[in-house]
Amino acid sequence: EQDRIVDYRLRQADQKRRAVEAFHQIGFSVIAAGDSYNDLSMLRAADHAALFRSPERVREEHPDLPALDDYDDLLDLIERFTS
Repeated sequence: EQDRIVDYRLRQADQKRRAVEAFHQIGFSVIAAGDSYNDLSMLRAADHAALFRSPERVREEHPDLPALDDYDDLLDLIERFTS
């Protein structure tokens, strides 16, 4: 209605983490990148993970996760763990 999403209902709670777990169940390793709080459980569940272009506050609160800002660094991360 009038360019707005109405009556939205999340179909699955924590869907990103659950997707990582599903890939693990079928034998895949997972590299994940995310930028905010809604990505943290996915990043924690992944085999290799990084914050990508995330706000400074998220970086400060999660210093254990590598923080990347450009695509070349993200590509380096992916290549490092897939070689």
